Amino acid sequence: MTSNQNTDVVPVEVHAGPGVASTTLTYVIHRFGALQQYAPRPITRISVRVTRPRDTTTPGLLRVGAGLSIGDRLLRAEGVGNSVISAVDLACDRLRRQLSNLPHGRRGDYVPHHQAAH
Repeated sequence: MTSNQNTDVVPVEVHAGPGVASTTLTYVIHRFGALQQYAPRPITRISVRVTRPRDTTTPGLLRVGAGLSIGDRLLRAEGVGNSVISAVDLACDRLRRQLSNLPHGRRGDYVPHHQAAH
């Protein structure tokens, strides 16, 4: 099942296997779309894939992998959990931390004044 839905903030493309509820897809789109508030520049695209890992002996384990494009950068994160919601929350938190570490402003080559060569 593939859902490509435009939210108010940023387009979120979700790829999921059969059996994923539409309410779950709505949650995924909402959580990842809300990451724009942490971004120093507009996010141009978010792609999310929900899968079941093949290399696990634990039934019910889910993996959520996400890629986020901001400017010329691609940020990636993964979350693994017993439910889609827990895996999504992990991946979102990891992307949020990466976004907060990006330099703010319009230029991606920002160097803090204490690290700049004089």
